[in-house]
Formats: sequence, C-alpha cells, structure tokens
Amino acid sequence: MRGIFRTSIGGTSLSAEKYRARMAELNVEIEKLRHEMSEKEAKGKAVHDLEKRLDRLEREKHDLVERIEALWSA
Repeated sequence: MRGIFRTSIGGTSLSAEKYRARMAELNVEIEKLRHEMSEKEAKGKAVHDLEKRLDRLEREKHDLVERIEALWSA
C-alpha cells in the first residue's frame, strides 16, 4: 500500500489515505462551488446560500489539514 503518511510504528496510515482522498474531493467541490458562484454573480443573482456552503467546505478542509498535520507529527 502506498502513502506518504506513516504511523509512529512505520506502517501506512489508512486514516491518512482517507484524509487525502477527502481533501481531493473537497478541492473539487470548492472549485465547482466557486465557479457556480461566479456564474450567478455575473447574472446578478444572490449567492448567499452558496457562500454559506463554501464556508462550511472550507472549514471542513481546514479541520482536515489539522488532522493530517497531527499525523505528520505523530
């Protein structure tokens, strides 16, 4: 099994693999949402609901980064 994250005993961390996969998903979701927001703004439509969703995704991404950093320091 490949992975750049290691546990303290030297094995590949399955959690790290899951975190990396979720990080990739979040990056795609955030990019799509930003594109959708740009399109709506160009049409003069409100984007408040999309902003809330973007904030939630960015918070989740930040939390995920913290968990990944914790694995690195373990």
